[in-house]
Amino acid sequence: MPEIKSMEQAITANEPILAGIKKSEGETPAIAMLEILISDFVKFFSVGKGMNSAQIIETSKLFYSEFYFLKISDIKLFFTQMRTGYYGTIYDRIDGNVIFTHLRNYCEARINCAETLSIEKHKQLMALDGEQTYIISVGKEFIARDGNEFVLVDKRENATQYVFSDAISTKKFLIKNYTNEFEPKIERPLKPVQSLIEYIKENKPEWVPNEIRDDKVKELKAKRKLIEDNAELSAFQKRNAINLLYGFKQMTLEEFREEQDALKNKPS
Repeated sequence: MPEIKSMEQAITANEPILAGIKKSEGETPAIAMLEILISDFVKFFSVGKGMNSAQIIETSKLFYSEFYFLKISDIKLFFTQMRTGYYGTIYDRIDGNVIFTHLRNYCEARINCAETLSIEKHKQLMALDGEQTYIISVGKEFIARDGNEFVLVDKRENATQYVFSDAISTKKFLIKNYTNEFEPKIERPLKPVQSLIEYIKENKPEWVPNEIRDDKVKELKAKRKLIEDNAELSAFQKRNAINLLYGFKQMTLEEFREEQDALKNKPS
């Protein structure tokens, strides 16, 4: 196994979790492995109050009981970080309390890192699946990310692209934290068009002659049915998802509610 140098590598490494070792080999081998790792870790330090064999065994059992979800790569990275002073200098003692205090800090950082990786993976998968993306314009310019800052660019193709939910939250952030002459607007980026007929088939299928329209119509109907049958989406989300499918304008929640009220009050 290559050396693990980052939390991202530890999370994505093809290594079993402690509970997985118990399932395949039993609890005793899992705890024995922890004893070896903790013993090696303790020997690294020259402190007045170390750990004896009984303390290492007890710490290993508690480690396994509470942190069974960690991978072997996580544990190795954590002890490497401890050795290099990542969690601060260790002075006169090493014991289970010191280890678990810093291990909880590791787990908290791991949760944040895993969430970030999950979001990025989701975005990549959505991009591969062809999810609609959006850009944010301000007047005649466009928003791009430069590190932690937002900058204005004059070319649409240089704007940062977002999935719709991220575009909404970014727009709100810009309105709250930046003073601009124009209000930020969310819009679709221009995509390269292979041919006029391909553009029409994607955006205006009703213009396509009947003999080449059927496949596109069937595809649109199938996608719409998937949206309408998705129990996880609210009525508002379904409406906007269908709007996206047909290239229509996104609705605000207020507009959607007004529309629903109008439909309820419409004479039969």
